[in-house]
Amino acid sequence: MLSHKHIPYGNIKTTMKDAETLTEPLLDEEGAAADAFVNIPPLNPEDPLSGLTDEQIKQSLATFGKNEIFIPETPLWKLFLKQFIGFLPILIELAAIVSIAVRDYTDFGIILAMLVINACLGFHEEYKAKKSLDELSHQLESEVAVRRNGETLQLNVKELVPGDVVLLVGGTIVPADTQWIKGDTVSVDTAPLTGEPIPRKYPGEHGDVILSGTTVVAGECYGRVIRTGEHTEIGNAQKEIMADKTVTVVSVFQKKIMLVVQILVSASFALVIAVLLVQGLYYNGFQDNVSQTILDALVILIASIPIALPLVLQVNMALGASHLATTYNAVVTSLPALQDIASMSMLCSDKTGTLTTANMSIITEQIFASDGFTAEEVILYGFLCSNADKKDDPIDRAIVSAFNDTGNSKDGYVQTEIIGFNPSVKRVVAFVKSGDKTLTIAKGLPAKILDTEAGAPDDHELQWKVDKINDHAFIKSVEATDTDLSSSGYKTIAIAVCEGNAR
Repeated sequence: MLSHKHIPYGNIKTTMKDAETLTEPLLDEEGAAADAFVNIPPLNPEDPLSGLTDEQIKQSLATFGKNEIFIPETPLWKLFLKQFIGFLPILIELAAIVSIAVRDYTDFGIILAMLVINACLGFHEEYKAKKSLDELSHQLESEVAVRRNGETLQLNVKELVPGDVVLLVGGTIVPADTQWIKGDTVSVDTAPLTGEPIPRKYPGEHGDVILSGTTVVAGECYGRVIRTGEHTEIGNAQKEIMADKTVTVVSVFQKKIMLVVQILVSASFALVIAVLLVQGLYYNGFQDNVSQTILDALVILIASIPIALPLVLQVNMALGASHLATTYNAVVTSLPALQDIASMSMLCSDKTGTLTTANMSIITEQIFASDGFTAEEVILYGFLCSNADKKDDPIDRAIVSAFNDTGNSKDGYVQTEIIGFNPSVKRVVAFVKSGDKTLTIAKGLPAKILDTEAGAPDDHELQWKVDKINDHAFIKSVEATDTDLSSSGYKTIAIAVCEGNAR
């Protein structure tokens, strides 16, 4: 049994209806206003690949807008003034007001300088992050081949409108939700949306709508844009993220610091009241020298305010953000987020497209070999049941790579035939010649390799149960291993072999 790192995913649902045809207008409820249906321009029945006309482009652009997600711009002056808002800055501002009120100009100058330096540091980091993101977004802009007025144009993806006919080829990042209309059955990497490293086939069991943000791995086809910008699956998610970013966030770290500061200030305030009462009433301070009595009490209050704390925090966070940028090429867009990540002990996520490279590798130390077999034999049989030419298949690529790493030779073995993977049967079967013997090797979902009727009978031409299917101790051992690996986030692949042609 082989294993590789993977986190399960769910299906993506599309809103396409079976009755719709490509040459009829497409009704798009989500892309229109809440009280109206809007017709996405249909394909030309005489030449479906001719694309939109100039008039249709204008109408679609006026209705749906550009293929981009609106990002609210924050003026620089607002970004700067924002640095003076918050519990600690307000405390420092109060201390400055008190200092100028009692004419302590030296303390006022020091406090004001710290306040301005703190604001400048925070502004510098946020402005730098904003600038880096803008540059990154500009670099990521791409072009795509679009059919318009019977001609092929290379257009910036922002200019796409619903109804446009685009050409998708291997390596293309799908610029909008696109309905397949003609060409190859394409393999699409959906990892950015699903976290699933195995490419999906379109059209196929997942429908004929290829979602924006995914990447075409193999094949080429023409497709009709049906959703753009914020109306796409990924655009909707990004819109919600941008909405969250408009909300002021206080990190867990900041909350804990604020709690300590509030306790200190509260205790100091109680002490100030006590000093006022003792000095004013017991020593007649309210009669002899009221201003000096108040000043003595305020000195305690000002001393209790951690004036340098925001400056120290901003400097440390700025140094951390700089280290992440230079060492890991990470753009820190929010210092509170950096603080929260630093305080994490565990991060749990059910979507891994942005957390992994979507590349599989075999964990050789985790290979489970039943009695009579070695881990190297498991890799060998897995290799013999794989197609080394399928460079775009992450499972076969991982197994071939693991076999090559062993340094063993495949001499003496010749794969004569292979029945490829089918998602409905969840296994691959290969026939291999070894001298004058024939081996039948199966690779796939553990449950289906143990018993092809597991879950439900399927229509594969080969059906079987392994020899030890009635050995409860063996089956429990395999299932326990599979469960342990799965619960740790690994995907398991089982290998079975028999002598002779299983047909």
